[in-house]
Amino acid sequence: MTATATVVALLKNNSDQLTNIAATNIHAYSISTADWTDDAPLVLVTEISRSVSLYGNDNVGRELEEIQIQLYYPANYTGDMDTIEKALITVLRANKYYCSSNAGHVMTPDTKNILNTLKFKHTK
Repeated sequence: MTATATVVALLKNNSDQLTNIAATNIHAYSISTADWTDDAPLVLVTEISRSVSLYGNDNVGRELEEIQIQLYYPANYTGDMDTIEKALITVLRANKYYCSSNAGHVMTPDTKNILNTLKFKHTK
């Protein structure tokens, strides 16, 4: 299973612990036009890198995976984005995915959505 598929499954299986994120709004690799919404946050999970950090007996002993989660909020979103992101970080940290970067909120010039990018590292 890819790192993206693992994280998407993890988030969907724990969607009851995520604030204001429906399991149907968690996506892998891309968000289709039909899935865009103007009234709820969307989550996009993608992979950044995978590197081997330990070898032994001609086998890989440990891999470091890095994934990226982009949160898209409607331009007029009035909910608490920090609460949403903290809940997501908490669920992932409980499963040994550690947030290594929080880019902060920006407005996209094309869709006018509010976007935040979180990066996570996981040792496999």
